[in-house]
Amino acid sequence: MEKLQILAERDHLTGLPNTRAFEAAIARRFESGRPFALLLGDMDGLKEMNDLHGEDSGDDALRRLGGMLTNALEAADELARVGGDEFAVLASLGSTQEAARLATRLETVLAGAGIGITFGWAVHPQDGLNALSLYRAADERLYARKYIRSPRRRQTPGLPANGEPTRSLHVAR
Repeated sequence: MEKLQILAERDHLTGLPNTRAFEAAIARRFESGRPFALLLGDMDGLKEMNDLHGEDSGDDALRRLGGMLTNALEAADELARVGGDEFAVLASLGSTQEAARLATRLETVLAGAGIGITFGWAVHPQDGLNALSLYRAADERLYARKYIRSPRRRQTPGLPANGEPTRSLHVAR
């Protein structure tokens, strides 16, 4: 029975806890009543990697990413693979600034190893009082950050390279 439990709560590719195990972990965090951060990470370029080099290459990158995240986190942090190229972290942090710093540190460590990942974050209770509201807040930050970094955004007609809209000053005469 114990082996079946482990199989049911582990991602077959990375060996990390899966979504089911992560949902139980976040429920435990809420029950504790202490503040915590949820980080959602989305690996950059996995589809392109699979298209160019095959799925085995993408699978290897996901395993490597999972191992590097495990090594970069504190022992009390909880990591899971919650989607095809998505990872989630629970950390005992009490502010959005601390969560942002952790996200930046993880992105930097992984970029140094040639793995691109973008994180979004949310902190309980500031950003939400339940799992759904935290996931939404973290997901919104994640995709806002991906959009800001997007090369296509920098090439949008009408926007300069920095992505800021141009402002014109109209003077009434």
